[in-house]
Amino acid sequence: MARPRPVPREHPAMVKVRAKNENIAKYIKHLRGSPFTREGTAFWPLDQFTQRRIRDGDVTIVEQEEQKAAKAEGHDGREGREGGSARAHGQQRTETTRHEA
Repeated sequence: MARPRPVPREHPAMVKVRAKNENIAKYIKHLRGSPFTREGTAFWPLDQFTQRRIRDGDVTIVEQEEQKAAKAEGHDGREGREGGSARAHGQQRTETTRHEA
């Protein structure tokens, strides 16, 4: 009897998380993630364990913290990107017209 081939499993995305306090960083570990640094951040896979810790408030995703901080300062996080609004960058929008010969 032929054995079925194992289905390849996709790995969850890695996210940078920040511990709520020093005790969380000291006592909560992720089996497949990196340990917390002195700054209180670590890279963890976005799996069920990480999502539970986020729901409980033990950790937060660093990118989301930065976006909230940028919104609080009045920035929308799009500065420096091409294709953004010309007015947002202090430039005048110019209309071009096609001249037929």
